[in-house]
Amino acid sequence: MDDVDRRNICIILLLALSVKLLLVSSVYMFGPQDIMAHVGIPNNMVYATWSILNMSFEGRGVVEKLGYSHDSVGLINAAVEGYHDDLREPGNTWEKSFHGKCLFNWPFVYPLLSGVFSVFFGYVVSGLVIANISSFFAVSFFYFIAKRYVGGKKALYSTVLLMFYPYNLTFFTVSYAEPLYLVFVLLSWHYFMEKKYASCGFFALAASLTRYPGVVLFLMYSVLMLYNGRGGGIWKGSCDVLKICVFVIPVLFWFFFSESVTGLALSELPSYCYETNAYAIRTFLSNPVSVLFLYFACVGVVFLGKKDKQLRVYALSFILLHLLFFRSSTSRYLGVIWPLFIYYGSKLDRTDLIFCCVGFLIMGVVNTVAHSNFIPLIF
Repeated sequence: MDDVDRRNICIILLLALSVKLLLVSSVYMFGPQDIMAHVGIPNNMVYATWSILNMSFEGRGVVEKLGYSHDSVGLINAAVEGYHDDLREPGNTWEKSFHGKCLFNWPFVYPLLSGVFSVFFGYVVSGLVIANISSFFAVSFFYFIAKRYVGGKKALYSTVLLMFYPYNLTFFTVSYAEPLYLVFVLLSWHYFMEKKYASCGFFALAASLTRYPGVVLFLMYSVLMLYNGRGGGIWKGSCDVLKICVFVIPVLFWFFFSESVTGLALSELPSYCYETNAYAIRTFLSNPVSVLFLYFACVGVVFLGKKDKQLRVYALSFILLHLLFFRSSTSRYLGVIWPLFIYYGSKLDRTDLIFCCVGFLIMGVVNTVAHSNFIPLIF
C-alpha cells in the first residue's frame, strides 16, 4: 500500500464515518411524520405498520430504532432465541414473521456474532457494532479490488459511489448483515483471483451462511473456473472446482437442518412467514425507482464485459438471482453487486460523482428514517 492508497483509504473512512453521523442525527432529529410528509407519504401509511404491531414507536431511542427494526428484529431474535420451531399460535403477523421457524429466513453467522459480543454490549448494540465495523472493512477491501481494474483514482470514485448508494447508506449503518456479507464476498473474490481456491471456498461458505444469496458464488466460480481452464484439461479444472465446492457441504447441511426443524424448504418460508410469493419480479417492476435502478444495472452489466468478462458474469448472476427469487425491492440488493460500482465509478468525473452522491444521500436519509420507524422501504 503506497501513500496514495493510504490517503484514499483515509478519505473513504472519514467520509463513511461522517455519513454515518449524519444518518444517525437524522434519525434522532426527524420524526417519521415530518420527513415522510416532505416526500409525499401520507400519515395513514406512516402509521400502518404501527397499528399492525399494536405498539407505539414514538418513544423508542435512537439505538433501538437503528438496531431493532425490520430485518434487524429477525437477526437479533435469532441471536436471543436460537433456531427452533415455535409451536405457539402467533398473535399477529409480526409474531409469526420474526419468531419461531421464520427465524430460519436469516442464516446464523451474523446472529452468532451478535450473541458472542452481547456479553459486552447487549444484543442490539452488538448488532450495530458488527454491521458498522464490517462496513468499514467492506469499503476498504472494495477499494483495493476496484484498483485492480480501474486504478487508484477511479477506485476511489467507485468506492464512494458504493458507499452512497441509498440502500447501502441505510444498511451499512443499521443492524443488517449486508456489510458482513460483503466483506466475505470480497475476500472470496480476492482469493479466487489469486487462485487460492480453498480460501476462496471458505469465504464463499461464510458469505452463504451470512446471507443465502452467497450460495450462488459456488456455481458462479465453478462455471468461471471450468471456462477459464478449458485448455488445461478436464482433470485439473475439476480438481480446482472441488477445492471450492467442498465448502458448500456445510451450507447444504444447514438447508437440510432448517427443513427438518421447520418442515418447510427455505424457498417456502417467505410464503409461510409473510404470506407472499417468493418470486419478486412482479412486485419489483411495480416500483418506478427500482425499474430505474435495474435499467442502470443492466447497462452496467453490458459494458462490464468490455472491462472484464468475469465481472460481467458475477453481476449478471446476482441480478438474475435477486430479481427472480426475492420478495422485496430488488434495488436493495443491487447495493452488494459490487462490480456495477466499479463500472460506473470508472465512467464518472468528479462533478458527476458529487451530483450522484448528493441525490443518493437525500434518498438515503429518507430511507434510513423510514426504516428506523418501521415504515416499509419506499425506493
